[in-house]
Amino acid sequence: MNEEIKAIDKEEEKIKELQILTCYEADDRIISSVEMLEVLGEQETLPTFSSQYQKLDELIGGGWRPGELITITGITKHGKTCFARNLCSNLVSQNINSVFFSYEETERELLEKFPEPRPLFYLPKKLSSAKIDWISERVGEAVAKYGIKAVFLDNLDFVISQDLYKKFGNISDLIKFVVLDLKNMARHWGVSVFLLCHTTQEGMKGNVDIGNLKGSSSIAQISDFVLVVKRLKNKDTGLPGNKSKIQVLANRRTGRTGEFRLEFKNNKLIEIQDEVKDCKDFFKKNETYCE
Repeated sequence: MNEEIKAIDKEEEKIKELQILTCYEADDRIISSVEMLEVLGEQETLPTFSSQYQKLDELIGGGWRPGELITITGITKHGKTCFARNLCSNLVSQNINSVFFSYEETERELLEKFPEPRPLFYLPKKLSSAKIDWISERVGEAVAKYGIKAVFLDNLDFVISQDLYKKFGNISDLIKFVVLDLKNMARHWGVSVFLLCHTTQEGMKGNVDIGNLKGSSSIAQISDFVLVVKRLKNKDTGLPGNKSKIQVLANRRTGRTGEFRLEFKNNKLIEIQDEVKDCKDFFKKNETYCE
């Protein structure tokens, strides 16, 4: 008998809860797809920020958008940060304010390596923390004070704290949650987040693919785009030269992948406007460079 009474009470509680939820009208309420289309129609179209690299814009569908997470990876010393600095300069030239969290380089190193004329961007006066909550708070501050639309974070290794590692234990799970937090930060503040990260030892031996992101394959799964930076070798010396290629390995928006080539001149990465179908054609026309 007691069990029957408990079951009746539980059903009555459920009915009351459903009655309350029927009147729920907060912003996060459930609505129909028709109503959502009406809401979206009343909103401004999301802006698109050009990378100012023609081929890259073609591949990604015109440029970056608020709320996106873009991962930039590659072999150590192959130009990830250099490429990020150039992207930052290109955005600033379009009056798109950016904030740069430089954990791998000192503030002086970061600023001195920017191409001339050095752009006006923003950065913490002191990097007092690498915790996601602190980074997100500073991003919010930069949005409020300077209307920033792009965030550069160099690099993921510094955000993986020992405290978090002790909490999660599994480095792959830890990285997954950190990257999820960065993606949520991008959506919350309405900014594009550019995350730099290293490749695995396996990835350093040859061509980098999705499985070579250091620590967790979830980085690629969560990111909207994954870009790989690779310096091309001089055939005579076997050493990296002044030409690079950028590969789009993952593209959530359009699904397109591909690559284009850049040349390093006067601290700038300049797109090579050479109409070639693929890398083999490029290497035929540029005999001094190879993979």
